[in-house]
Amino acid sequence: MALEAGLGVELDVQLTQDGHHDLLTPQGPVFGLTLEALRALEPWVPTLGEVLALLEAYPKAVLNVELKSIPGFPSGARALGEALRP
Repeated sequence: MALEAGLGVELDVQLTQDGHHDLLTPQGPVFGLTLEALRALEPWVPTLGEVLALLEAYPKAVLNVELKSIPGFPSGARALGEALRP
């Protein structure tokens, strides 16, 4: 695992239809899916909250979050800022 090896983690994050912060999947963008529908297609895809909870055990880990946005859909920047607040 990258964290155990002392490496950083890079994430591409996008909002789901119901406002969760999820990674992009091999199926493509998630903005048209709810978290439940996304998990039916890709059960392994974590939410940003799940990733942040995992990273708590690795306080020196570097996290690079790239927000993905689609014109006409919310970018999630405000929600990401709230999720990263201590």
